[in-house]
Amino acid sequence: MEALTTHYRGLLSYSSNIPEQPNLTQFVLEGMQQRISEVAQVNLSRPLLEEEVSDALAGICRTSCPGIDGLSRDFFEFFWEVIKVDLVDGLNEAWDVGCLPEQFKEGLIFLIPKVQGLIVDARQWRPITLLNTIYKIFANIVAKRVKPHLNALINVGQTGFMANRCIIDNVLTFWEAIALAKKTNQHMACLMLDFEKAYDRVQWPFLDKVMERLGLPSKWISAALALYKGSLSRVLVLGQRGPSIPLCRSVRQGCPLAPYLYLFISEAFSFFLNRPDARIRGLVVPHVARTCWTPCMQMTLCSICKAMMLIYIRLKNGLSCFVKHQVGKLIGTKVEGFG
Repeated sequence: MEALTTHYRGLLSYSSNIPEQPNLTQFVLEGMQQRISEVAQVNLSRPLLEEEVSDALAGICRTSCPGIDGLSRDFFEFFWEVIKVDLVDGLNEAWDVGCLPEQFKEGLIFLIPKVQGLIVDARQWRPITLLNTIYKIFANIVAKRVKPHLNALINVGQTGFMANRCIIDNVLTFWEAIALAKKTNQHMACLMLDFEKAYDRVQWPFLDKVMERLGLPSKWISAALALYKGSLSRVLVLGQRGPSIPLCRSVRQGCPLAPYLYLFISEAFSFFLNRPDARIRGLVVPHVARTCWTPCMQMTLCSICKAMMLIYIRLKNGLSCFVKHQVGKLIGTKVEGFG
């Protein structure tokens, strides 16, 4: 228990020794434009409705484990007529002030093994946070509101966590790109990047700036960050709870909103690599007005580039700027050349 608590405290309570650098954040996000309309902004900012709260409750899996308070979806449904007015009023107050009570945000880190056999390395466990039902209701509302706007916010190359898109599309694009490069005698490089503990290393100040640049309204951003700021977690081992771990970064695996928040970080990375000053040319596709640059950003990025070694050097410089300051740590890179 002590070793696991120490590990997750170091990971989640980490305070970057790199001082906040507004100029660097400005550089990374320079040129990113608002992507949603004023009408959408107003819709995202409106007060919560009873119907939304009810739908958010119904969206919680009936068999999902309750959080630290032990209250399940069934409890809320059984007493719905008694508690619905107070629940809707309380969540609207949290929505207005951009803050949730600390006890609602406390989570239990349940560990699932990544490998079989004896595990001696804490990194070989996958942490899933068990969250209180009120937390999940609020997170579901925030997520459901932004979901219809994701196609406008996220580029078409991102297929993970997106409705009506399939991550297999990136595999097909990869093989088609290789075939095209060989057929047209274009030199091509494929660089695959894998982020270590990608969810756990998301920096909240940078996430805040990305969402602001994308045009999400301050009311929605405050509600999204209210699910994380000031939150606590405890490691759960054999039914025993460890000491509290204050969170200073991360998005939680188990939070309904977490995939969308990570999409915004991924979108910033994709935008940064696609900027004209990055000088990265994509594969030229006949009869297409622009070059092909396909990021696959569900923990792994697959990029199709020309001029292999030069591109690698430029990407490496860009990654040093972006990854260390904003995302965290790369497990490694792999480069292959074709054509």
